[in-house]
Amino acid sequence: DTKCDLNLLFIEEPEAHMHPQMQTVFIKNITDFLREKGFNVQVIISTHSSHILTNAKFESIRYFTKNTYSSKVKDLKKFHTELSDAETLKFLEQYLTLDKGELFFSDKAILFEGVVERLLMPIFIEKLDSSNSTKLSEQYISYIEVGGRYMNKFKELLEFLEIKTLIITDIDSVEKKEITNKKGNPQITYPKCEIRKDNDLITSNECLKNWLPAKTIILDLLSVEEVNKIDKKIRVAYQTKVDDTKLKCGRSFEEAFILDNLQYILDKKEKLFSVKNKLSSYDTVDEIKEDSYDIAKSINKTDFAFDLLTNQDDLNIPAYIKEGLVWLSQK
Repeated sequence: DTKCDLNLLFIEEPEAHMHPQMQTVFIKNITDFLREKGFNVQVIISTHSSHILTNAKFESIRYFTKNTYSSKVKDLKKFHTELSDAETLKFLEQYLTLDKGELFFSDKAILFEGVVERLLMPIFIEKLDSSNSTKLSEQYISYIEVGGRYMNKFKELLEFLEIKTLIITDIDSVEKKEITNKKGNPQITYPKCEIRKDNDLITSNECLKNWLPAKTIILDLLSVEEVNKIDKKIRVAYQTKVDDTKLKCGRSFEEAFILDNLQYILDKKEKLFSVKNKLSSYDTVDEIKEDSYDIAKSINKTDFAFDLLTNQDDLNIPAYIKEGLVWLSQK
């Protein structure tokens, strides 16, 4: 009876009867149908479909998170109302329209910056599980590829949903330089630089500066204890030093990989086509270690990722990523 004060329509897991394309348009079609008929109906849908969730309004989502003996309902309308940063809210809503609703159904999440990490993460997890008896490959992990400047946008949502999350990002060292511009005026710039023992080096990474571990000076970032990289169910992982005597630390994934795989890089230099020409003059691991920053700068990231995919047997997981994945594997 559409004249009742309260009309309810319950639909349980409609995706069981629909192919993905139909799931994508389901919410819109049912909303349009009820509007055309003039029905005053509250529709309640239970679903495990990211396609359906992606096309639902952000504030209409109720997210059930399970505890040991109970479930807790997270009201995204409340989140929508209380999030004061309109720009962040708009970003999250737009992100979810890109069919990224699987975050809501994941056991855990990994945020990372680039194509290399996206292509290699399954391999790293498989290697970790086989050598450390972890079981990450058996869990449903949501992979979120997002630039370092935008990782902060996920802070409130991840904290609200209470999903255990690993953030993998780069330490992004830069140094302050004063140059003279074309008009002859002094101008401050912050170019990329190799990591060294220098208190003036800072990070350009917004996540590290403003979220975790909330440090700006490179030497401070390198001395942070693990406990300060963790906030409840969220942990950040960035490059760690491999040599304390003469400070050596990767600035990027590529440099960190080289430093943690010196023998591998030397042995495979003819097979790693993305860096083959650059490596041709190197004969020892010490030479490669010394010039790791310059070697990494010359690498095409996508080509390097495919090189590692086709030569994955003997590689080591970069230490900072391995530490983060070990933490993520724990309950």
